Amino acid sequence: AISTCRSGSCLTEIGAAISAVSEAYGYDSVEKYRGHGIGRHFHCPPFVKHYRNHDYMELKEGMVFTIEPMLTEGRADCVEWQSDGWTVVTRDG
Repeated sequence: AISTCRSGSCLTEIGAAISAVSEAYGYDSVEKYRGHGIGRHFHCPPFVKHYRNHDYMELKEGMVFTIEPMLTEGRADCVEWQSDGWTVVTRDG
């Protein structure tokens, strides 16, 4: 996915690259969580989907954002633990 990050490329290329790799190995990507921009605020646009999508946004030099996919061997649907409000697990364990 990092190789798709260059001035003039599209945000959708990141999700497509992650999907291509994860599908090749039989994995899935959790859609609930996304990468995010880092600027004056830590979690800000652009929000980076780690799966195929139609979020057309041209990447420009100087943009700073995270790419942090959560790949799963089983189901991609997940829940947060209520005990700490932070830990995320897939429903199938």
